[in-house]
Amino acid sequence: MNLNTTLIRSFREKVNSHSSYVYNKYRDIDNKNHWNLICSCMDWITVSVKFLTTEINYDKDIDVRVMGLFSVISAIDIIVESINQLHRVLCNTQDIPFTGENGIFLNNQLALSDNEYFKELRAMFGAHPVNLKHKNGKHWFASWPHEPFSSQNNIFEVRLYSSQVGVKDLSFSVNLFELEVFAIKHYNHLHFLMNEIDKQIEDFCERYKRIKIEKKSDPLELLLVLRKESQMRFNNDYYNGSVDELIILFSTTLDIKELMEEEKKYRSRLLEVIEEILNNLQSMKVVDLVTDDILNPEFPGGVIGYSISKLYDYGFDSRKEPQYDFHMEELDRFSNNIYRFASSRTKEEVILKMKMMLYRYNIEGFS
Repeated sequence: MNLNTTLIRSFREKVNSHSSYVYNKYRDIDNKNHWNLICSCMDWITVSVKFLTTEINYDKDIDVRVMGLFSVISAIDIIVESINQLHRVLCNTQDIPFTGENGIFLNNQLALSDNEYFKELRAMFGAHPVNLKHKNGKHWFASWPHEPFSSQNNIFEVRLYSSQVGVKDLSFSVNLFELEVFAIKHYNHLHFLMNEIDKQIEDFCERYKRIKIEKKSDPLELLLVLRKESQMRFNNDYYNGSVDELIILFSTTLDIKELMEEEKKYRSRLLEVIEEILNNLQSMKVVDLVTDDILNPEFPGGVIGYSISKLYDYGFDSRKEPQYDFHMEELDRFSNNIYRFASSRTKEEVILKMKMMLYRYNIEGFS
């Protein structure tokens, strides 16, 4: 089938690129996790599109071909149901796309909409052919599918037998081209849903742009404001983590006289990071910080790189990392014992010392 395989990838990229908004909005709506629903729909659309765009080798045996057709219909049904679910959640509605529309299935003798008629075809050709019920409440049973007599455009035909005595059989056919048109119509609704996501994000950003962030002269007080604003606006892990690190760095003081001036200079540079975070949150831009190299200076490889990585892995917790003392010794050896890591009393002191050490190393190195 001629389905655009890049469309579902584009939709997934749209969701993932704005995951800070989409995840936080839809993970808990009236105690229902709609984020999980969105992920499930994206996964099953991907699977179904891949199947439908793969050339299907219909077996010569008609029974095997019938089940192959049912697989095609089932894949289309998954796409349709996924689109319906995404539309319901993203548009906050109980309406179903294309309700009441018809014109795709030309041999529609039940006078149903295209959506309704597709459900009938799905039932007749494999979903539950031995237990059919139309709107009139009468029960029907589908025959063994057979090759078409009425038109060469049809793949298979079935006869429906009524449960009522004396009622004439009905004949139904399935047309692969019509199924393809139906599938493409619903699948392309992803374009509309991507525009809906863009609109929601634009409205969300415009609303928060108008809400001015309270400014404080004291850096630590401002950081506490920014923590709240970051969580409320995008709740982005990168920004939340950056603010939390800055709170540690501005609430911790080293009791080392020789480092007082260096500590002061480093904090003055960190003010640039705070200013950038403030501006980005106010303008509703979640982008990598230009000043990130101040807050997160690069560290070298080798043994010292290993020690720093391990300290991050274990949250600088000496109780969790059995080689904690070894790492402290390596940091002191690397920095010529300038920062006295081994005598640090808290993990916050270790973090501040390490940031200062790496920032200094990236500027002038250690002799």
